[in-house]
Amino acid sequence: MLLSYPVYRALRVIVPAAICVAGLAAPASPQSAELKWDSPVAALERWTAAIDAHTFGERDASVTRVAGLTPIERGRLISIAAPFAIYLRRLPELAGPPGSRLSPRELEAVRSLAKGILERGTFAAWLHRAVMFETDVAVLAPELTAAAMSDARDPGLSQAIRAGDGELGAKTLLNWHWRLARDLVDARDPLVSDAFAADWYHAVSLYQLRNLDLAEMGPHTARGFQLFPTDPRTVFDQACLADAMASARVQAVLISAQQPNFRTNVPSLESAETRASKLFAAVLSVDSGLVEARVRLARVVEKQGRAAEALALLAPAFSQRLPRELAYMAHLVAGRASAALGQRDEGEKHLNQALSLYPTAQAPVVSLSLLALDAGDLERAVGLAASLREHSTRGDRDDPWWWYFESPWLEPEAALERLRELVRR
Repeated sequence: MLLSYPVYRALRVIVPAAICVAGLAAPASPQSAELKWDSPVAALERWTAAIDAHTFGERDASVTRVAGLTPIERGRLISIAAPFAIYLRRLPELAGPPGSRLSPRELEAVRSLAKGILERGTFAAWLHRAVMFETDVAVLAPELTAAAMSDARDPGLSQAIRAGDGELGAKTLLNWHWRLARDLVDARDPLVSDAFAADWYHAVSLYQLRNLDLAEMGPHTARGFQLFPTDPRTVFDQACLADAMASARVQAVLISAQQPNFRTNVPSLESAETRASKLFAAVLSVDSGLVEARVRLARVVEKQGRAAEALALLAPAFSQRLPRELAYMAHLVAGRASAALGQRDEGEKHLNQALSLYPTAQAPVVSLSLLALDAGDLERAVGLAASLREHSTRGDRDDPWWWYFESPWLEPEAALERLRELVRR
């Protein structure tokens, strides 16, 4: 017997589009007369000053000002920020930021700025602060960046689509602060900063997954894997993205997107599930103890109809003490897999164990009701289904299946806060 997972709620998801935006009208952010960003060097000076003044983790004046940069100001900053980081790292080898066409006066200003930064600390310390500043801008004030950039006409800016419950919503641009942060990471000294960079890529991937910002997560996880292909976390991040792309809420976008002159980069269900299963398996080949990957792989292969394989994957997980959410998901998947193999008693046992962990969860009840119906116990099947209405009426919503794809138990906020703490020292 095959049991289906219930789809409970409409939830916003941001998916990648295959085209670039060309101007969406909206007011730009107000300009500050005393803080002009009227040249690349001026933009660099204002930006580094904002980093110095920023209190990490807070939406302060530094964050709101940089978040609200106009497309022209953004262009000036982008043209010099990452090249400046490369220049700073390679002093005194380089005469100036690579690729920047600066006048002698501007070059002297850049050299003075670099000298001041290195007198106050190391290049790595400054770079980590710059990366975390851009991270805070992206996390704490995304709406300001969206408003300021809505009339941008830069063909290098990619477009995404907001969707909820299968309905296509507003078009939006990817947040350029994530791209700038990645460009800054590329300027690092690997010997000094690789550990920070790997932690940062994983923490941001978890944050983007938590917010179902799949359009941002695509290029982010791809670059993380390019830099750290042997780190199981970067493979895990890509696997989670593929898993989310296979979810019903994202796949519904493909149906809604069947319009003339409209394309999306959302993969097919089969493609997404195949990629997710391969990537989760790759994670386990490197780190067989990563139980999160094990449970997720079991869910994917069970959904693909490979029930026996799912149970074999879950067996080692049940031999250890699991976090409550993971234990719930493991029993839920094992219950479905057992039922698919005709092991009704074993399936019911697992589903009841899942229910004992989250007594108001609806997913195990749905599966138990279907098991009872399959066994011919109509009275029990109806009774279990009726209990769902009770939970709904009382507002009980404590079911990890609701937020499985966002994975809050991976604690992205805590991961980002650990990085902030490093740069506060």
